[in-house]
Amino acid sequence: MVGCDINGSGAADTLSAVRNAGLDADIGPDAVDLSEPREARRWVEAAAEDHGRIELKAKVSGDLLLVEVWDNGPGIPAELQDRIFEPFFTTKAPGLGLGLGLDTVMRIVRKHRGYVQVQSAPGATCFQVRLPLQQLQAY
Repeated sequence: MVGCDINGSGAADTLSAVRNAGLDADIGPDAVDLSEPREARRWVEAAAEDHGRIELKAKVSGDLLLVEVWDNGPGIPAELQDRIFEPFFTTKAPGLGLGLGLDTVMRIVRKHRGYVQVQSAPGATCFQVRLPLQQLQAY
């Protein structure tokens, strides 16, 4: 696992860590398929057990780092998409989830002056995270 302190130097440090992670990819101005990164191995393996697919893509878009996480699962129903970032919102059975995961993601990304959005349909869900590359833009 490659670690980086995004509190110390923003997305530029994260991009550097991705570049140095030993991935078979070249992070550059075009989207890159990072479908087997070490940091996501357990999600990829879990998806594979269900014959699913997870794709991670990263690219520099202007002064932002864009990271996309795609999956081919059942999708998020349209009526729930506006609520999934709410604290304590979950569709899991009681005791199986607190509903804080996506809320935590949103808080961290906002702290760094970035944003998260989701687009979802059956067979194609994409979470997009955009973070400023320059540290001064992040604080």
